[in-house]
Amino acid sequence: MKYAVALWFLGLCGSLVATAQVLPTSSGSCGVAPSGLMSCEWLSAAPLKKADGSKSIQTVPSGHAELFVTRFNLSPGAPLTPLVEGQDVLIVGMDDGELINEAKSPSARINVRNGSVFLMPQEEHYLLRNIGKQDVDVLVVHIRR
Repeated sequence: MKYAVALWFLGLCGSLVATAQVLPTSSGSCGVAPSGLMSCEWLSAAPLKKADGSKSIQTVPSGHAELFVTRFNLSPGAPLTPLVEGQDVLIVGMDDGELINEAKSPSARINVRNGSVFLMPQEEHYLLRNIGKQDVDVLVVHIRR
């Protein structure tokens, strides 16, 4: 009986269609030294080919928001600056640590916890710095419209 209900629910929900981005447009990781020097590696999503090989399709249709995901490992004293100005940015804590936003006056302290999420709107400028004694990992998600 419970399987019949589950199949009915799946059939009901299966008819709903939504346009979503399946893969990030780009993802990568960067290590940041206290001097601000970055060592980065990125991967970009390639256009997908149709099965008959006739034409490629984009992973993100034009006009839709694109996600660019980068994981940063900030050494003690290392800064995190915006890679591109004028974009909304989500910062996700991947472990515990403490950052300071030096672009604010007075400087604002940010306690980072594993799973914590911070929105940095495109209007808000930031210069985050790891003020802890250990490395801090954060995931930075750029949203381009």
